Amino acid sequence: IKTLFGSSATIQNSIEDAISNYNEKNFVIICEQSKINNSYVHPKLKILATVNHLKRKVTGTTELKELNYPQELESYR
Repeated sequence: IKTLFGSSATIQNSIEDAISNYNEKNFVIICEQSKINNSYVHPKLKILATVNHLKRKVTGTTELKELNYPQELESYR
């Protein structure tokens, strides 16, 4: 969170509060009020969470399937 949003403790705390009900460790966080539409990719991404940090709540989530590329490539041989 600090990397994505800077060192503002207020924003970090509000986002941590918003996602505290989710047990997953890895998130991509998109703010509805964001001025720049940046994408952040994590190699072990488990959930995509859309967070309204002003209302301190998650407005939407998308579960993502972890892909095992070696197995998929092997199936094409």
